[in-house]
Amino acid sequence: MPENDIRSPEEVLSEVLRGLQSNNSADRLKAIADLQRLTFSSAAIRAQLEKLALHDENDEVRSAAIVALGLPTSRHVRRTASRLSQAERANLLKEIDEWLKSGLLDAGQAEVIRRRYDFDA
Repeated sequence: MPENDIRSPEEVLSEVLRGLQSNNSADRLKAIADLQRLTFSSAAIRAQLEKLALHDENDEVRSAAIVALGLPTSRHVRRTASRLSQAERANLLKEIDEWLKSGLLDAGQAEVIRRRYDFDA
């Protein structure tokens, strides 16, 4: 996305979301790359990233989506939406580790859920 882009943030985010929802893995990867250059995001984009990180058939897309969940913009979106205290989230993170150890979650699932609650890092 060029620096002289005159589109509104809403238009930019709509385009990125369409890319994330594309049937073409190259489009999904481009949309994720575009997110890395933005200073804003949305709850819809964060939710789509979580879906891609868990369910995309392309390993590269899954990996890129997990990385994008750790972007400051993604963490900010989650921070503003969360109603849990830091102590409550810390307890959830411990539970996630236990669920992983007991086989209730696989490593990928645990990482996506962990990123949902560990946005203070």
